[in-house]
Amino acid sequence: MSIVSNLKISGLKIASLICIWVLALFVSGCENPNCISIKQGSKWFSEAVALEKEGKLQEAFRRYNVVSEQGCKSPERIKADYGAQRLSHKIKKAYKETETALNKYLEVHGHYPDSLEAVRKDISPSLIDAFNGFEYVKHGDEKMGIITGLINPTSFSLSSLKKRK
Repeated sequence: MSIVSNLKISGLKIASLICIWVLALFVSGCENPNCISIKQGSKWFSEAVALEKEGKLQEAFRRYNVVSEQGCKSPERIKADYGAQRLSHKIKKAYKETETALNKYLEVHGHYPDSLEAVRKDISPSLIDAFNGFEYVKHGDEKMGIITGLINPTSFSLSSLKKRK
C-alpha cells in the first residue's frame, strides 16, 4: 500500500473514533456532575412557565436558566434557553427604563426616591411585571441599588452621574 492510502485509512479510523466518541457523549448526556435529571428538568420547566404566567419573571428566569444550563438530557432544554433569553432581555429593558425614571426623579428632586413606587408611572405597562420583581436598596440620597434578579445588584450614584456631565 502506498503512503496516501495508509493516510486515508488512518484518517477514516480517526474520523470513526471521533464519531463514536461524540455519539457516546450524546447518548450518555453530559459528563457534567451538575446536570439535573430529565424529570427535574421537566418539573422546573413547567414551574418556569407557570411562574411566567403569574408575572413572576425573575423566578421564572432562574428556573429556565437552570434547565438551559444543566438540563443536559432534558427535552425542554432548547425551550428553556429561549425562555431565559427572552426574560433576560425583558428584565434588562425594564431595568433601563427604571434607571432612566430614577435619573429623572433625581434631577427634579435632588435625591433618589424612598421606593420604586415613585417611578412606577414612568414604566411601560408591558414591563411592569419585570419591574415588580426588582428590589430597591437606597443608601442615602446619592446612592442606590436595583437588584434585577438576573445576576448581581447594579447600582449607580449621584457622584458618578456628575462625572459624566
